[in-house]
Amino acid sequence: MLWQMALIILAYFIAWYIVSVVIKNASIIDIGWGLGFVIVAWVGFLQNITWASALVTALVSLWGLRLAYHIFKRNHGQPEDYRYANFRKVWGKNYYVRAFFQLFMFQGLMMLIISLGFIHVNSTGSIVNLPLAIIGALVWLIGYIFEVVGDAQLRKFVSNPDNKGKILDTGLWRYTRHPNYFGEAVLWWGIFIIALGAGAPWYTVLSPLTINILVRYVSGVPMLEKRLAQRKEFAEYMENTSVFIPWFSKSDSMTKNIFLVLQFVFLAGFLAFLVAIIYGVTARDFWAEGRVLVGIYWGRFTLYDIYLAFAVFYLWIVYREKSLLSSIIWFFLIMLGGAMTICLYMFVALRTSDNSSVKLMLGKRWVNQNAE
Repeated sequence: MLWQMALIILAYFIAWYIVSVVIKNASIIDIGWGLGFVIVAWVGFLQNITWASALVTALVSLWGLRLAYHIFKRNHGQPEDYRYANFRKVWGKNYYVRAFFQLFMFQGLMMLIISLGFIHVNSTGSIVNLPLAIIGALVWLIGYIFEVVGDAQLRKFVSNPDNKGKILDTGLWRYTRHPNYFGEAVLWWGIFIIALGAGAPWYTVLSPLTINILVRYVSGVPMLEKRLAQRKEFAEYMENTSVFIPWFSKSDSMTKNIFLVLQFVFLAGFLAFLVAIIYGVTARDFWAEGRVLVGIYWGRFTLYDIYLAFAVFYLWIVYREKSLLSSIIWFFLIMLGGAMTICLYMFVALRTSDNSSVKLMLGKRWVNQNAE
């Protein structure tokens, strides 16, 4: 299947090269980048239709189609991107030959390497380690959220005329200067972990490593940073904000950073419990193992202990929420989801507390007191 995909990618980029020559605009390849992965994924999926191949094909399609649409909207009606226009100027009479190999064929090679993980899954069509595949899907989701939210925040910021000449330093952009590139790197690690769950060989790690190197050190971060480095506002932004991996802003208070860490901890706890529950439901016998648990003394004792703790925590929820309906909903969610639901509730409570410990403890009562 790998050689077949290599030939498809070769033909695909030759076609895009011809189009770029005709319209004299090489930046259209940015649109073709995401679409190419979608085509490769679907060709493999249609040859071996299983739930495993359907999973990776769906994830690649969600990423690739969104990226292609996002870039199309951004570039439509605009002149050739400054990067490609600069190549055209610097390469001069050798532009078309160099563009064919250094832009189009190079991207084709990168696409083949980055696709190694999901090509393997589509080839085998089976998962041998379900927990690893679930973890991979959640890692993909985290990366996808970073990319989508980062792009949305930037688009909203740029569309406001009042922000002309300013630097976006809120939302995800407060913790990393490139949340969209970071998200793209992370989601490919997710696909790689799914591929490991399908028994992928060691060399498929080249997939996430390649996209990480590309966006961090080659075509993503460096080019954009070089373009913005001369602006005074960006220089100040660079001093306070991590370049790639999200980290605390140096301009934020200790309290705000503590609340941020706690949000991360409870979100991670929620995801960990979610993975465990999905695995338990899909790969274990819930009723048979449950009967064993309640059939022994320490099993029953542990359940009593845990649900007593849940009840104590729930009393705080009743106090915070004030609303009877909201309290009832959270009661059933805690009884069903246990610690997973508690982690979710704490994450939401921290997110809506405006970094105030008083508001965190009082919840809706704090809001009502201030309204009075």
